[in-house]
Amino acid sequence: MQLELRNYRRSTKRRPFLETTPLIDVVFNLLIFFAVTMTVASSSASMKVNLPKARTTIQQNANIVISLSRDGRIEINDNEVTWEQMRNRLVEAGMDSPATAVIVRADKNVIYDVVVRVLDEVRGAGLGNLSLAVIKEKTG
Repeated sequence: MQLELRNYRRSTKRRPFLETTPLIDVVFNLLIFFAVTMTVASSSASMKVNLPKARTTIQQNANIVISLSRDGRIEINDNEVTWEQMRNRLVEAGMDSPATAVIVRADKNVIYDVVVRVLDEVRGAGLGNLSLAVIKEKTG
């Protein structure tokens, strides 16, 4: 029996090749993920409000959230509005359902008169389910 040796040498040298299609797919998916995440994060709390602290709090779901900033801006459900627009929206909500829950998120440095004016608008629209948003104070 005779052993045959074969020459398995490469005839041509090949350059290394990197497949870029999967890399492009991954980068594109990451781009979509971060774009969607940033959109959700920026729309969830558009107005920064420094809420006052309180010892007792309860959790409540609201249909309407009114935010009052220190610089006088007003937002309803993350949409900036004027006093007149706020009044119209509250009246519409009061006609649709007087049991609509309203939460007022007022910065702790907002003038008390402005908060009272908003509360008057809410009551004047016939909405009775009203709460003020606070941060629960840590005990201990």
